[in-house]
Amino acid sequence: MFTKKNLINFGLILLGLSAIWLAAFSLIQEQLKDEKEEAQAQFEKVTFIFEDKLNSYIYGLQGMAGVIRVKNFEPTQVEIKEYAEQRDNFSYFEGALGFGFARKVKKENLKEYLKKQLKSNPLFHFRQIEDKNNDDLFIIEYMRPNDKNKNIIG
Repeated sequence: MFTKKNLINFGLILLGLSAIWLAAFSLIQEQLKDEKEEAQAQFEKVTFIFEDKLNSYIYGLQGMAGVIRVKNFEPTQVEIKEYAEQRDNFSYFEGALGFGFARKVKKENLKEYLKKQLKSNPLFHFRQIEDKNNDDLFIIEYMRPNDKNKNIIG
């Protein structure tokens, strides 16, 4: 039977368990909040690093665009080489396998273009990947470093 004393003891136990449950729930919520804030901080850090790396590539390409424009869209191998060496591309652009220049050539101008390239660029070996849906070709003229990338020129 339930006596008054048993009911009081039961009530105290229930009250104590409720207090413990509330304290544990509060601690868990606080821990989850801290973990969420830490994850957000890590995400922001990774995002910043990623954006910084991506922007460094953009700045390098913008610099190359400047060389191309100054040279009236006709940069030479020497100018590409000098720009790549001046930028020290492989310390600025980690993971990059090369740095070069590709020209957009219309299919109807291909024969004239190839004649000029084969005369002026000894590393140039034209290879075409068929694309029947596009009237333009993008042909790699120069790539640095030459020794690792000579097979992609053309």
